Amino acid sequence: MRKYIKSIIKNIFFYYLRPENNKLSKLIYNLNTDLNILDIGAAGGVQNKWKLIEKTLNVTCVEPNNAYKFKKNKFKSLDVIKKIFYSKPNEKKSLFITKNQLMSSIYKQNHSYTNKFIFGYTNEESFKVIKQIDLETTTVDDSFKNKNLDFIKIDAEGAHLDILKGSTNKLNDILGLEIECEFFNYRKQHPLYHEVINFLEKFNFEFIDFLSIMRWERNKF
Repeated sequence: MRKYIKSIIKNIFFYYLRPENNKLSKLIYNLNTDLNILDIGAAGGVQNKWKLIEKTLNVTCVEPNNAYKFKKNKFKSLDVIKKIFYSKPNEKKSLFITKNQLMSSIYKQNHSYTNKFIFGYTNEESFKVIKQIDLETTTVDDSFKNKNLDFIKIDAEGAHLDILKGSTNKLNDILGLEIECEFFNYRKQHPLYHEVINFLEKFNFEFIDFLSIMRWERNKF
């Protein structure tokens, strides 16, 4: 029932916002220019919000796990990179593939923290490593040395700051970032939200909004 109600509300919002969305879409198309989007951690597919202007987009998806395939849809172009993006290039790094593959990471689970929670999302089965992939690292600066980037999305299960440290040249030119950050160490030694904010302030980025917040309560997610 709750899912059904959310669907109705979503359709109502879409109906009322459609004229505004159409204006925005028309404005961007009239600029007659391409936009280059880098999606690091694209396992869930390119976000639906980009459909509004998808015909202007050159999209690069980064996903080292071969379990995922990507559709071009109506994008101007779609490339897929199966490397680990990191702070330094040409290093060997391990990606730990977990049973819940969306939680795969170069950082291992911090059991002392996750064991405080008893709901299914964070149980041992979800974090259980089923295989390890050893890959060569690259950086945003190296991979896109001769290509412009307009927007970067990073959802890398704890590796966000590592990736940003390998992007210092590109950070001077891009329009915006969307980054999944954590407030607690549910993985061992991964950087937290405040470290990302402090790093990006050096490049004159301003925090705009939390697009979504996922809360872990003791008994539920």
